[in-house]
Amino acid sequence: MGVAAKLTWPLAPRDTKWSASEANKRIVEWATGEDGKIDYLKYASTHFWFDSDAPDPDKDGVPDRQGDYKLPFCDVIDGKVMAVPKGVFGDAAAIQGSRGGVKIPDEDVKHVKQAIEQYYNKMAKEFKDEGIVAPWQKNKKSATWRTALVTDLRAGDPNVTDDPGGRIQGHAAVYGQRANIGGWFEEIIAPGAFDGADLTDVPFFVNHDTNDIPLARSRRNNGNSTMTLSTDNQGLAFDATLDVENYDKARALYSAVQRGDIDKMSYGFMVAEDEWTGLDTGLPLRTIRKIGKVFEISAVTFPAYDGTDIQAASRDAHTLESVRALLESNQSALESEKREAEVLRLKAQILAGS
Repeated sequence: MGVAAKLTWPLAPRDTKWSASEANKRIVEWATGEDGKIDYLKYASTHFWFDSDAPDPDKDGVPDRQGDYKLPFCDVIDGKVMAVPKGVFGDAAAIQGSRGGVKIPDEDVKHVKQAIEQYYNKMAKEFKDEGIVAPWQKNKKSATWRTALVTDLRAGDPNVTDDPGGRIQGHAAVYGQRANIGGWFEEIIAPGAFDGADLTDVPFFVNHDTNDIPLARSRRNNGNSTMTLSTDNQGLAFDATLDVENYDKARALYSAVQRGDIDKMSYGFMVAEDEWTGLDTGLPLRTIRKIGKVFEISAVTFPAYDGTDIQAASRDAHTLESVRALLESNQSALESEKREAEVLRLKAQILAGS
């Protein structure tokens, strides 16, 4: 992958003029040492892409010819290297095919886009303009699925006999607990991150199987809601009533929760605001400050966060023969979690400038 852009260059003023050729002259001068040779690692940090298959005589991991670099975005302004907004905008257009586009391997395009997105996010924040969005992100919701840490998925007191069963409660997400995402970075949900989040229509599934019938559903302003979602000092709480009399999967899940075979929750969400720290360390920290929308919640067997919880609120009067079908369905969910961890691993690599 030919992406080595440094993602922490300070931003130049929004109206800074951009000339790739003129900027390159100044960047070359900045990257040239006293021996008259260009330090191509420094040069690479000012471009979004380089040809990783090009000659690398000094074996420093980047090519030693200017022509092997594309998508420049930096200039030297008042003696400082800065990312120029118009340069970033131009690169985003080029990666989308504008003015003939730019020829780079298809497998590198998504990584370049992720790097460009970081500067778009930075510009939107520093310029206080939410309209600054990468062109491929417009009108697109970027969802993430994560499993919460210490949750309390409850199946209820087995001594309760006057309740037909089916009610489960717990937390689909929790505040203040660190999760290790694939060994590449840690993630934490800041207290209050769910305040103001869109919870208008959130279905309840098992292992994110959205092709299945929801076990319950939260519908705001709708009398047919079978689940309530709320925020408390722990995180995102839920209270759901499953149809254990008419739906086999509901009975299986309720029994599995009551027995403790399934005791974790997960949720699909869209981040509205996050913050990265420790990008110069081996394990950066992502703090999620604000959740924009929750798409669904799920009872899961293989959590990414280990603190969520699910519990049955009353005793199930039905006897179940097995929950094997549930366990057999977990493989696809596990693979989905692995894929998500890989995507976030790549994002962390880019953020760290590797």
